[in-house]
Amino acid sequence: MNARAEDTATKILLAFEPGGIAPLEPEKFRQVREHVRSILSRAMESLGEKKTRKWRDWQRVKAERQTAQ
Repeated sequence: MNARAEDTATKILLAFEPGGIAPLEPEKFRQVREHVRSILSRAMESLGEKKTRKWRDWQRVKAERQTAQ
């Protein structure tokens, strides 16, 4: 996950925390925080899968090129 996404998530949470510009009740803030963490976690998994898929595709193409020569 890139730093920009993490910074954005942090800014969102800072806005909603008690004392922020749009404070939520403590229980509601905990729910929002967990939801944001869940979204970031899924994005990290998705990014890892994408990189793995690209690597496998590159390896396959490289092998095909070597057998074609």
